[in-house]
Amino acid sequence: MPITIEYLAIFPRNDSFCDSATSFARLLQVDSKIKISSGEVKYDGQQACKFQLSDGEVPTKKQRYFHLHFTWDGDPDTDTDSLNRFNSLLKALRGAVRNAGGETETLWDDLSAHYARKAYPKIHEIENLMRRLIANFMLVTVGREWATETLPKAVEEAFKNSKRKDYLNVLDTVDFIHLGEFLFTAYSKKTPQDLYARLKDVKTEDDAKALQEFIPESNWKRYFGKLVTCEDGYLKTRWEKLYDLRCKVAHNALMTKSDLDGIEKLIGEVKPNLEQAIGKLSKVKVPAEEAEAVAENAARRVNATIGEFITCWQQLESELGNRLAMKGKPKKIISSGDDLVRFGVMDRSRIDQYNEVRRFRNGIVHGPSSEIPIDSIKTALYKLKDLLSVVESGYVEYLQNLSKEELETEIDSRISDTIHQIGDSEEFNSEIATTNATNFSFDEYEVEDIDFVDGECIVKLTYAASGEQMENKMYYGDRVVGECEAVIDSDGRVEYREVHAEVDHGDQDEPEFDPGLDDE
Repeated sequence: MPITIEYLAIFPRNDSFCDSATSFARLLQVDSKIKISSGEVKYDGQQACKFQLSDGEVPTKKQRYFHLHFTWDGDPDTDTDSLNRFNSLLKALRGAVRNAGGETETLWDDLSAHYARKAYPKIHEIENLMRRLIANFMLVTVGREWATETLPKAVEEAFKNSKRKDYLNVLDTVDFIHLGEFLFTAYSKKTPQDLYARLKDVKTEDDAKALQEFIPESNWKRYFGKLVTCEDGYLKTRWEKLYDLRCKVAHNALMTKSDLDGIEKLIGEVKPNLEQAIGKLSKVKVPAEEAEAVAENAARRVNATIGEFITCWQQLESELGNRLAMKGKPKKIISSGDDLVRFGVMDRSRIDQYNEVRRFRNGIVHGPSSEIPIDSIKTALYKLKDLLSVVESGYVEYLQNLSKEELETEIDSRISDTIHQIGDSEEFNSEIATTNATNFSFDEYEVEDIDFVDGECIVKLTYAASGEQMENKMYYGDRVVGECEAVIDSDGRVEYREVHAEVDHGDQDEPEFDPGLDDE
């Protein structure tokens, strides 16, 4: 599957610097390792990726922008050398923009999505392993009194604010970072007032030693210190680092291979100690009537089906994001069904199904997922996979299912966004070379016919473009008209073929071209 990266490079507008896509491409190639030619980029003498570039201006902000679209046809998990070359190229391009006074914004990053999808099941597993350990520990080691006697402050607040006072269910409301605080944050069982009262009565050395019970200690040190040969500080720092990386996955922030490697390394350091602690709990004296309930509650918190659902949801989110990008619409983290219909990226007949799956996803991510019956998760997963298959079926099939009016509106939007590509054709450039006009822009177009052939949407249209007459040059026309075909593929990409162009002289006779006149 092709990997797509999109950047928007933004510069303060300067009429003498980077005033076109061509000059911007030359800027990028100041780095001798970068060579751009015919829609492809070579880096360090080797093929790196396919490349598309367009430009525009924000007049009200006096800014000029360049839209960079990269496509890498590789497998991030196996094509290591090619991926390293691709990443080195992207880093060099961002550096070139920064050194030239511009800023680079990431619009889309399939690599980031790939690493996030790989990271989620790993984080899901370690988080549920931690919940399993605490669920066992609460009843087996301390008992139900733990809920009121040994809660760290952050967890105690979550307990107090919860509407559900069942002690195990409250654990499901505690955030990832607070799970770590429960085990690794030091606290005292006694209040400062108790300490002040005892200090007044200290008279002997034994009285002073008795004050040690006021020294803050973590639950890990209190209850696991003699069972597991690992310091609480070691696990605390790693759990906090893992939380930072987990937030990248949870909030759709950009992820890198380094982030994924960091997650795997941290989990590799934390997981064996949690598993060892769970194993050591069997040595605790547990009443027979409670042992079976503890085992059942621990097993209930490990659910691979939820991981599969989230992975499938992220795939749907990625596909919908691509559709929104094709239409130049903002990519929200989670779009509403009404927005998807309004932007023309989902059929209205599927909107109820999408909204139902979206609500279910929010319930899993932001609610106590362990209370959701496994059959409900499997049913939602089936509906999600069906929805994903429809979205992945292709843009052309999506167009074929639209009404005539909807199809015309959709096609008009795609042509409006891409018609400037005609300006890259040899036929168009050959024709404007016979004029003394520059800066041609496409003023108008007319869709003549729409047809579907061999999995493509063929749009026949006519167009007109006008330029600016050069000063002190003979007038040979400043308007070009023509016709062409816009071919739209299953991914929504538009390619202009069969381009015909000619200078429109209006009612005037076509002048004889004599370049010598410009020298007089």
